[in-house]
Amino acid sequence: MRSYFASQQNRAKLDSVVSGWTEAVRGCPQGSSFGPLLWNIFQNDMTYIVNSARLSMYTDDHQLYVAGNSVEYVEQSLNDEGQTISRWYGDNFLKGNYDKYNAMLIKREKQQPFHKCNIDGYTIKSTPDLKLLAVTLDDKLKFSKHVSDICKQASKKVSVFVRLRKMIPTDAKLQLYKAAILSNLMSCHSVAFL
Repeated sequence: MRSYFASQQNRAKLDSVVSGWTEAVRGCPQGSSFGPLLWNIFQNDMTYIVNSARLSMYTDDHQLYVAGNSVEYVEQSLNDEGQTISRWYGDNFLKGNYDKYNAMLIKREKQQPFHKCNIDGYTIKSTPDLKLLAVTLDDKLKFSKHVSDICKQASKKVSVFVRLRKMIPTDAKLQLYKAAILSNLMSCHSVAFL
């Protein structure tokens, strides 16, 4: 384990400009097959500090979920648990990316919206939809934005295919279609049928 982290060197490259090598004093080498396992071991204890919310973790992506009878309860729980997780980050030499933090309220029509979610002095913006991994959720659970986004992506790629149709052999077109278009349409496709 020690040899895996010892003497790790990093450098940055932008076009033809290359920085010198510097030693990485913390962190896990990016792109390694062992890295994700080590990250899961490292963050595993985060699940024990969350009390009034549910925590979903996928690699370095974390989501807090709170269900309650009032918007005030949900807000307070998110604020409290967000503060707890933020403290965990600090205790473990990490820093949350507050620009990526979002809050979304899935509610009955007549309920009031969020007043204010605040973690470490940062106001967390409330949004009507957000993207979790490859799925766009909205506050009505309609998935119309998710389907629309996938269709737009596929449409752009199809237009490229149309322009290049006479330059690409048929077998290559089929492979490109499966890799570039069908994979997008089939990614999380079951949510569109909910």
